Amino acid sequence: ADKDFQISSDTVTHALFVQGSDGRVGIGTTTPSAELDVNGDIRGNSFNGVSTGTRNLLINGDMQIAQRSTNAVLSSSAYQYAALDRWGNYYTGNQIQRTSVDIASAGGGTPNKNAMRITRASSNGHLYTFQFLEGLGRLLRINTPFSVSFKARASKSGSAVVQMRYGNSGAASTAADNEIDGSVSLTTSWQTFKYDNLTHNRDYTNAGIWLWGVDSNFAAVGDWIEITDVQLELGPKCTPYEQKTEGMEFLACMRYYQKLDAIHLSGSSSGDHGIFMGHIWVGGTIYFVHHFNVPMRTGPTLKLGQSQATTGNWFSGGSVVQTGNLMRIQSANQYKAEMSSNLAQSSVFTQGNSAWMRLYNSSAWVAFDAEI
Repeated sequence: ADKDFQISSDTVTHALFVQGSDGRVGIGTTTPSAELDVNGDIRGNSFNGVSTGTRNLLINGDMQIAQRSTNAVLSSSAYQYAALDRWGNYYTGNQIQRTSVDIASAGGGTPNKNAMRITRASSNGHLYTFQFLEGLGRLLRINTPFSVSFKARASKSGSAVVQMRYGNSGAASTAADNEIDGSVSLTTSWQTFKYDNLTHNRDYTNAGIWLWGVDSNFAAVGDWIEITDVQLELGPKCTPYEQKTEGMEFLACMRYYQKLDAIHLSGSSSGDHGIFMGHIWVGGTIYFVHHFNVPMRTGPTLKLGQSQATTGNWFSGGSVVQTGNLMRIQSANQYKAEMSSNLAQSSVFTQGNSAWMRLYNSSAWVAFDAEI
């Protein structure tokens, strides 16, 4: 017969318990429900062979953050960031959505989660997503094993490709490697896919993970795949998905993209959406400095939700100017952008006065983009 093993202390009768029927170990419990079940706090310097802390090297792996959009249509066949933060996509017309899903059937994690759905819009489309991270190539080439896991399903059964890619510049200039076998079989039910004990010795600075549905399996308009809980971690074995708070993910995303819009900022009266303050200098040009809430990866480029002429108005001394030269970045680094209006409205605005800019409507927004 199976024999249980137990060690008792002065105050705890089951300080260590080994269940004879299945070999499970309990600390502080006589009914372990996993290989190791601890009824109490755990402290350690490392788990899975690496230092403790944030395990998942990817950002927004469970698709919580969507500064750009929760529902976007790709505008070109180039690599682009259109919807969920830090996740790029590919191919004109494809629809990218954040969906609410129940992943209980995949095992582990919270049943109700967000996922990315990529829907094919034409015969030329690819169901394609990627995340490319600065410095990840250097981190992975220290000959320490790493692991990759994710959850996925599709509108019908078919194959998908998984790759690690490496490069020294942007996501469009990368080389595939063979650490991952490259093929998974998707079904209409959620599944968890794991790749343990991967190694890498490529001499590249950056690295990322690429996922896409095989064209021959998802060839019809309306075919889709969904992905969530994507995790890349140091260590020889995949661990359960690390659920970070929305705040943690948001701060990490803002290193690459920061958006200001009328939803978050309001002026002093109905319909006003104040966003920038500046001072008027020679020729009626307005100068202002925008300090980033989180230091960005590099000096960013300026993105607008609408044209310069329809983004907003500048106000000063009771006068208002709307122009096609509303704003520009003169210089920028990780911490701030020095900007100007390029208005040249000396006949309207007075040198030395202050001015403020109002977003023109609720669809207008301003963003700073430092994606790789």
